[in-house]
Amino acid sequence: MRSILHSFAWRIRAWVGSDRVDAAWVRLARVYRPWVRGPIAIGVTGSGGKSTAKELIHGLLASTGPGVANPGSLNMLHQIAKVVLAMRPWHRYAVAELTEHEPGAMAANVALFRPSVALVTLRRDDHAAAFEGAAQVLAEFACLLASLPASGTAVLNADEPEIAALQEHTSARVITYGVADHAHVRAEDVDGDWPSTLSMTLVHGDERARATTQLHGRHWVPVVLGAVATALACGLSLRQCAQVLGSLPALSGRMQGLTTADGVHVVRDDYKAPYWTVAAGLDFLQRAKAPRKVAVIGSLSDFGPGVGAAKRYAQLAEQLNGLVDLALFVGPWATAALGARCHPSTRRMAFSSVLDLSTFLNAELRSGDLVWLKGTNKQDHLERLLLTRDRQVDCWRDDCRLTRSCTSCPELGRRSRPPNHGATAVRNDEAPAPEHPWQAAPPAADEWVAVGLGNAGAQYDNTPHNLGAATLQALAAAEGWTWHRDTNMHVARGSLNGRSVSLLLPQVAINLTGPALRRIAERWGLAPARMVLVHDDLSLPLGTVKQRQAGSAGGHRGIDSVLVAFQSDGFCRIKVGARPSEPPESWIDHVTKPFDPSSHALANAGVEQAVARLRTLLRQAPRKAET
Repeated sequence: MRSILHSFAWRIRAWVGSDRVDAAWVRLARVYRPWVRGPIAIGVTGSGGKSTAKELIHGLLASTGPGVANPGSLNMLHQIAKVVLAMRPWHRYAVAELTEHEPGAMAANVALFRPSVALVTLRRDDHAAAFEGAAQVLAEFACLLASLPASGTAVLNADEPEIAALQEHTSARVITYGVADHAHVRAEDVDGDWPSTLSMTLVHGDERARATTQLHGRHWVPVVLGAVATALACGLSLRQCAQVLGSLPALSGRMQGLTTADGVHVVRDDYKAPYWTVAAGLDFLQRAKAPRKVAVIGSLSDFGPGVGAAKRYAQLAEQLNGLVDLALFVGPWATAALGARCHPSTRRMAFSSVLDLSTFLNAELRSGDLVWLKGTNKQDHLERLLLTRDRQVDCWRDDCRLTRSCTSCPELGRRSRPPNHGATAVRNDEAPAPEHPWQAAPPAADEWVAVGLGNAGAQYDNTPHNLGAATLQALAAAEGWTWHRDTNMHVARGSLNGRSVSLLLPQVAINLTGPALRRIAERWGLAPARMVLVHDDLSLPLGTVKQRQAGSAGGHRGIDSVLVAFQSDGFCRIKVGARPSEPPESWIDHVTKPFDPSSHALANAGVEQAVARLRTLLRQAPRKAET
């Protein structure tokens, strides 16, 4: 029956429109809310920990009577409306996680929900792009507190000075919590490092009670204390709270501990990943006792002002040095970790897709391993890495963007793969023809090899994605070098400034360049330190050129495939600008369609600059082979 109703509801949404349906929920709730006066309405907000705090409060209060709460992290206004409409006069409580994702959001929340108790956790950089600064975020929290009646209660984090200072915005009673001595609700004797769960002695006035939770990580201490302080405000005793806490499970994807059938321990912290939350996971790993520790890092967010994603991934890679045995990165920025300093006790790898990572983990993990999954559910769906150890998983898309859990997703059993996955890169059984320039004289240790990226096939000539290949073709034409062509690669060889140089065009789709180049390199003894990658770059305007000594793929899937195949970012690169003056309707179509007449001149100018830059690079490059 529930599935039928769910299906019917989605048909209504499709017909009427989601915005109109959501607005209808809110209008109904506004009419209904004044008639429901029995339940204690509890609003929970903050940059982090509010979903878990809300669930703990829900669990604690449910031990004394019926009540309602919004599920998971569904905290937008129309979801709050559904909580209101689920409230009944005989309910003891209603608890709602209230979002502060943009200026003015809280005012709409409190006008609809009308809380009498409010819990504020902390402020961090979540949703920072929507605000002009910390003051605007704090103003959202203050709005919640100001809405409380004088008979209500504000529960504030004493360990966060800016949160504690918000008490000036309310006339309600204030209860503080934290590890600070002046907090009303405190924790002592905190324990519970892996494999144990978090435990502590709860302190309120002269009362003390030992509590054990199902949570992993000491960063949950203030969240537990906030939930307990809220429960105390609603009439529970400290001893009641301690007794119930042990029965409340961790929220899915928030440091949730699970064990697979083959004995691998996984702590899922993959619901969302603002960069500031990484520190809690690192502390958990440092304290954990396990025979082998593995960190899996997916998509991170909210890196802070003035700091790019590549730098943050590299910083995290270095922080994991010596802390874990395996540091595994997956996703668009995974290759940024390859340039970080290495540590002899930590093996670091980057993967282009979750499917490739899963294949590696299925062969690598063993009973007793502790795996920390850190990522963003909407981008990564790292949960599949766990599910595939116990069941068949056929959906390995990396662009799903659904927010639902993979466990309940009907697409889980529908076969799908990342783009180009499983395609053949290079034929292993084909020997080069006798006239191949490397057959008589393989590349010497001091010979430089320039690799031009592009899609194989004449139909891709004169397209943005083939600017790298076009650069090498232009250099060969200028020098009068002859191309040797076979099904695997096109090679031209000659001398520049008295040194031998080879130009290489792998004959594959551009996004398969990595596996193809790796096999070629293994066969002919080519090292990354002696190769130059020449490729298009959509971050540079058409007609411009930039040189880079090393670094991440920067979103270029062809370069990503190379760095992942070699597990190294140590390739010098010449990037040929491919960004048009106006954004195209489809970037995928743009890079694979020939330049229009108005762009030819700029494209040719860019190729000429790239040829000149390549000549200069090869002239100035060291002659002695690097190790």
